[in-house]
Amino acid sequence: MELLYVATGDKGQVYAVTPDGKGELFYASDEAHVRVLAFDERENFDCGDRAKGRVLRLTKSKGVATAEGFVLVETPKRE
Repeated sequence: MELLYVATGDKGQVYAVTPDGKGELFYASDEAHVRVLAFDERENFDCGDRAKGRVLRLTKSKGVATAEGFVLVETPKRE
């Protein structure tokens, strides 16, 4: 199934939205402002946050309600 991923801004959440418009929480960050959503060349789902300048890889296991974030890069720069 094709999904649209949407970041919520200051709540630091990412939702997965189905073609019929139903959304469910996919990832909840411990930081506000998830700013960037992208798939890399291997179809890994990555996101970037504002406060810590982090890039995270998001993975969701079967049977788990929300994805986990693994920090790929953390910089002293914001956004």
